[in-house]
Amino acid sequence: MHRFLFIVLAAVAGSKTTSYADDIVSSASASASTELLSLTNASAKQLGHAQQLGVIEIAPVNLPPESAGDCNHLGWPIATMTGDTIVVMHRQIPGHKAKGAGNPDPSMSYGIVLRSEDGGKTWSKPHDLRDCMAPEDRLRGGIVPLSHRAKFDKSNKSTLGYKVHLHSIGTTRDGAVIAINNHGVFRSDDHGRTWKHFSTALRDDNFPHEIVNLGPRVLDHPTHGLMAFGNWFGEANAYHKLNNKLVALTSADRGVTWSVEENDAGFPQYEPSVLLHEDSFLFVTRDQTKVRGHNQMSWSPGKSPTIIDTNLKDPRLVDTVDFSFNPITRRFELVRSERHRMELWLWSMDPADWASGIWRRECRLLGRTGDFYSTADGFHPAGAVIDAKRGVQHIFVYSGHPNGPAGVFRITRTLDTPKLTAALAKQPPATAPAKLSKGGVVMTFDDRNFNDWIKALPLFDEFGVKATFFISGKIDATAREAIQELRDHGHAIGSHSVNHLKAVEYFEEKSPETFLQKEIDPQLKAFKAAGVAPVSFAYPMSRNNKATDETLLKVFRHLRTGRNVAAGKRLSEDDAFFVAADRIGEHGCLYGKGIDYAPLRADRTYEQLDGALERAARNSEIIVLYAHRISEAGPGNFVSPEALTRVFSKANELGLQFYTYDQLP
Repeated sequence: MHRFLFIVLAAVAGSKTTSYADDIVSSASASASTELLSLTNASAKQLGHAQQLGVIEIAPVNLPPESAGDCNHLGWPIATMTGDTIVVMHRQIPGHKAKGAGNPDPSMSYGIVLRSEDGGKTWSKPHDLRDCMAPEDRLRGGIVPLSHRAKFDKSNKSTLGYKVHLHSIGTTRDGAVIAINNHGVFRSDDHGRTWKHFSTALRDDNFPHEIVNLGPRVLDHPTHGLMAFGNWFGEANAYHKLNNKLVALTSADRGVTWSVEENDAGFPQYEPSVLLHEDSFLFVTRDQTKVRGHNQMSWSPGKSPTIIDTNLKDPRLVDTVDFSFNPITRRFELVRSERHRMELWLWSMDPADWASGIWRRECRLLGRTGDFYSTADGFHPAGAVIDAKRGVQHIFVYSGHPNGPAGVFRITRTLDTPKLTAALAKQPPATAPAKLSKGGVVMTFDDRNFNDWIKALPLFDEFGVKATFFISGKIDATAREAIQELRDHGHAIGSHSVNHLKAVEYFEEKSPETFLQKEIDPQLKAFKAAGVAPVSFAYPMSRNNKATDETLLKVFRHLRTGRNVAAGKRLSEDDAFFVAADRIGEHGCLYGKGIDYAPLRADRTYEQLDGALERAARNSEIIVLYAHRISEAGPGNFVSPEALTRVFSKANELGLQFYTYDQLP
């Protein structure tokens, strides 16, 4: 895993006290942080560079100690600020995914809180809010709270407990902190140092409703009092039942008792993130119909919400967002997980465009390895806080394994979003590639076959293959998204021109200067805006000559063309396709061998390809291969996943290295 500097290291150990103002801890295990975050190499480098520019930092808030036992999954953090104090609340449970996780025990809690008085640099010891509960309330119905018995304690059919799932937190107008979680309602009047539990609030015998699933934020409204928003969750024996209601909880007595208003949203909205903006209640909420997108809602008490469709769509697995108004940019902003690719992104919108539902994707804040709910777990960025005095936003996420362990982290980023976006788009200073000595394969793909390439990423990862993708056409939003994902997996990007024209003919009919102006410069400018600086170019249709090479090698370090195998020779006998690894820097333009349709054509049977790979391994040479689509069939030129698997496995068997064009000196 890639290790980079964590600016702040924070609390690890647990605490069993109800007052902990002086218990400040400022050290933790950097190795544990690295393992739990499991950043991709590309994300780690990107964040490390942006961190050096002073626009972002990542640090642990609370990590599970080795003595944590089965309840070592710390997750779903939400936060609020009161004065200069940040208060964070999170869960401590056996896992997100019950199957494979440990068993509940008395340390299982849905109300672990920590506080920081120095902008998140140091944190108090973790404090369990249950410590201020009466024993009969703490264990009401069992160790596992009511809403999670169907998941973690299926044999327990008790209906006793607090009818809350997930949690909310907020600061009142007089500076108190209100926290609502699976154990009920809590209030602190001294910036989170000590807490009071309202024993009867939202308890089964005082709340004649279904379990309420809460969004992350508690508001204190001058007219309506305390307000928390959510959706009905079903009863204890109907876990995770979908419902179309927007539920508003209100308290006029600082959290002691709560009333309910419900209004039909017309779709199963879930965990709504609320923002009170210019006296309007605005929401961004999950659409649980297929768990693939977020909708906007506008609402007034006593009325049904107005629903606005958005461009916030994912293939699957949407998460709860943080929704805020940035006082620097004067724009709405969302921090939003993309769990299908295990990334965290920042989005923004001009408030004047609220009715459009169109959000602008600003920048990726974090990317980690693994598959969600299988080998990786994390994020839930809801409940971030804005520190206007310091000019930053503190975003709290969790990361780890779905069965535990998992830890809570702080991402602090500048509120100057354009500066942040520019810094994250910049590349760290490039270092000159080292001289090569080991034989290898330079695997390349051409054109704009983004869907095929992204779909094949698990195949590349399985065999440790890093490839170069030569992209033609405009570097539009679709291209930028694909580029980001390819680079996150360690692949390189090259230029394939704007209009995919034959360079030789273009040079002869017009001029070298015109070719650069029309076919190369616009694409390089667009690549730069996307944070990419290609060092290689692949000729469309392999049309090159001495004049084109001389011109383009002034722009690129390496070029790629192609040719047929010489008549009467086998591929392994044609020296044009092989370059000694330690002399690759002397060859600006490299011949590539096409493998589309392998093994169906005579010059690319498995026997031919095996022979070429064996020669490269035997002589410490490098061979360049190229293809287009990755598919079982056309249209267009394609190589099948089966053929790629055969090539990749044979190269690995022979000990060949897979190089990208970026790695060639």
